[in-house]
Amino acid sequence: MPPIDRSAAKECVRESLKLIADFKGDCESFTFEHWHQFHKSVFINAVGTCIRKKGSTIVLNEGILQDFATVGAFIDFVKSASAFDAEPRQDLHEYEGDLS
Repeated sequence: MPPIDRSAAKECVRESLKLIADFKGDCESFTFEHWHQFHKSVFINAVGTCIRKKGSTIVLNEGILQDFATVGAFIDFVKSASAFDAEPRQDLHEYEGDLS
């Protein structure tokens, strides 16, 4: 799946934030500090759905938000993680080596 660029990652994050509250201004300096678990779940699911609609994929869970001081740092992660997920992988059924 193709990686997404930073502007597409930010668009997904911004749209997902709108499901939580009425955020004004540039979202990059916002924090996840006072978010309830429900809000984290809604946000993470919305980001993942948006990324998939853009033809990419990323593995996310609510706990990952604690690793980021700001939404801007999370946007950078989404961009780089989608690029990592875009790298070709060898499926197990294609592996011809010794599995013992």
